[in-house]
Parts: sequence; C-alpha cells; structure tokens
Amino acid sequence: MFKQINSQFFNINSINGRKGKGCNSCETLHESIIEELQAKLAESAAIVENYWSRMPKLEIENVKLRQENLKLRQQNEAITIENDEFENDLFELVQENEEMVDSLERYERDLLNFKDLVRRVSEENESLLREV
Repeated sequence: MFKQINSQFFNINSINGRKGKGCNSCETLHESIIEELQAKLAESAAIVENYWSRMPKLEIENVKLRQENLKLRQQNEAITIENDEFENDLFELVQENEEMVDSLERYERDLLNFKDLVRRVSEENESLLREV
C-alpha cells in the first residue's frame, strides 16, 4: 500500500514534461528539491509503515486491556455486592445490639425494682417479727 503511494509521488519527474526547456540551474534546483521531497516522503512513509505494522500488536494489547478491564469491573461489582451484604449484616447487628441494650436496661430497672421490693418486704418482715 505504501509502496504504491511512494511510486505515485516519486514519479514527479514525469509530471515535469518540459525537460530541456529553461535554464540548467533551475532544473538542477528543481531536481534537488524533488530529491529532498522524495527523501522526506520516504521517511514519512517509513514512519507510517512502522505505525501500521504495530497496529495488530496494539489491537491485541487493547483487547487484552479490555478483557482485564471487564474482569476488574466484575470483581468490583462482586465486591460491591459483598459490601452491601456486609452493610446489611452490620445494620442488623446494630439493631440487635440496640434491642439487647434496651432489654438490659429493662432488666436493670426490673432488678432495681425487685431489690427495692425485697428490701421493703424484708423491712415489713422485721417489723412483723418485732411485733410478735
């Protein structure tokens, strides 16, 4: 493909069909410019050829990177789901803990009430025993 491009542009001399007309120094200058342009074109074609030859490798690398990206996205999604489950579990544990604290406070109040009741009953018993 690039060799076709080169051959098309290298045939600039055929476009200049007026050889033999004009001054020799102009023709020499034109030929020198044409040679310089041909060299630059060949250099550019080599650069393009180099990039063109690297395209399959870059495409393969791109496919690998896309696959790795997909795998990482799937792992991220799995971790997100796991985090959500942990968050739900933690929320449930916090609720259970709050319920246990409430129960403990109720038991503590009941215990204090029971102690007070025992104290009063004990005092009443002592009072009754003194009377007897």
